[in-house]
Amino acid sequence: RTMKLQARLRGAQAGFSLIEILLVLVLIAFVATMVAQNVFGRREAANVNAAKAAVKKVASAVDTYYLETGSFPAKIEDLVTRPGNAGTWNGPYLTESQIKDPWGTPYTLKVPGESGRPYEVISLASDKAPGGKDNAADINNWQ
Repeated sequence: RTMKLQARLRGAQAGFSLIEILLVLVLIAFVATMVAQNVFGRREAANVNAAKAAVKKVASAVDTYYLETGSFPAKIEDLVTRPGNAGTWNGPYLTESQIKDPWGTPYTLKVPGESGRPYEVISLASDKAPGGKDNAADINNWQ
């Protein structure tokens, strides 16, 4: 009689069924997916905000370059290394890492800029191509 009771108790405590384990795994996968989507979405928005701030910093360096040399830099790298035609260059105005956007692409410098502006500093954003929409839209210093 005690053996039957022990056998019955062991059978009741055998563990989880395959369906229960699969259900737990599905729930874990669902939660992980939701967390990942939330984290990656915020990371992209943070990159856009960082690029907006950095574009303004690069534009400020372009202004300083202009005040000191009397001309705009021909290319973005002129803010880091002295170009041959800049007699009163007091740079570097930026570091090598500061002329790249959060996606690792160098900022584009247009002289003259669009709409009669003297220059434009542009980040091509996450798509690394001109144009784009939403978080992939270009970012410039006149926005």
